[in-house]
Amino acid sequence: MCADSPGHRFSSLRAAGLFFLRPVLPVQRNSMKGGLRKCWEKESPRPSFSHTSTGIIAVQPITSGKPSPASKVAASAQAAAIVARPSAQMRITELGRTAIPVVKTLAGLDESLLIDEPFRPFDVDIVLHDGQMIQVDKDTTVEVLATPGHTRDHLSYYIPERKILIGGEAAGCLEPGGSIDVEFLADYEAHLASLTRLLAIPAEVFTQGHNYLFVGQDSIKAYLEGSIKAAEDFAARVHELLQAEGGSIERVVHRIKVEQHDPKPGPKQPDEACLLNLTAQVTHLATKNAANRKK
Repeated sequence: MCADSPGHRFSSLRAAGLFFLRPVLPVQRNSMKGGLRKCWEKESPRPSFSHTSTGIIAVQPITSGKPSPASKVAASAQAAAIVARPSAQMRITELGRTAIPVVKTLAGLDESLLIDEPFRPFDVDIVLHDGQMIQVDKDTTVEVLATPGHTRDHLSYYIPERKILIGGEAAGCLEPGGSIDVEFLADYEAHLASLTRLLAIPAEVFTQGHNYLFVGQDSIKAYLEGSIKAAEDFAARVHELLQAEGGSIERVVHRIKVEQHDPKPGPKQPDEACLLNLTAQVTHLATKNAANRKK
């Protein structure tokens, strides 16, 4: 394998015992189970979370049981507080289970691999903050980047020695059909600022939260610029529909779902989660509009 290839770079991170966890489908969690549990119990990994979401379920059924005393879980202070709340634990479990019917539609699926376990909270050993530099081993440093917008607590990570940028969902998500799923749920302006920040990093490998990674600075630049445009186009469409629908958030959410979510080929985000996300996005933009009109 070429020493400069993405596979070599990620193998080096695994050798250092470093894992970045992000949302996964229930069947993916089980496929990860053996390898990650082996590392968790024997090889002292340092899992880091990009943000709190339904995907945080992925860690607990996999890693519960016998963690090595040297294992460390790293996340933001906000994420640590959220996973400690009983109401958040219940909601995470509920949303995680909505993905199971979607996954069951996959051809050739072995349903015995599906996980239907309640979320169990865990302790965060290392509280992360923007600008923090973590020395994983003599050859691996991780820079923590606060990239809010998708959620308020979203973090991205840059490994300068390998020029790998773990973007998570700070930069949207390129779908298999070619469209970019706009991911701001908490703050549109912060989302654009985070994208601009990621653009300034000289990464050679960029990973988004789902589906794909991008190799080469030109490819990464094109994707991040495309994500900015997708976010701007989405906001413009929401503003247009808010005017057409007399400010009705419910009707705008329905129209956006029909236009942008329903035509996507599966597997895709369950309708319940999609409606929650769209409602958050449209409500945020509508509130900003109302505030701007009052100025």
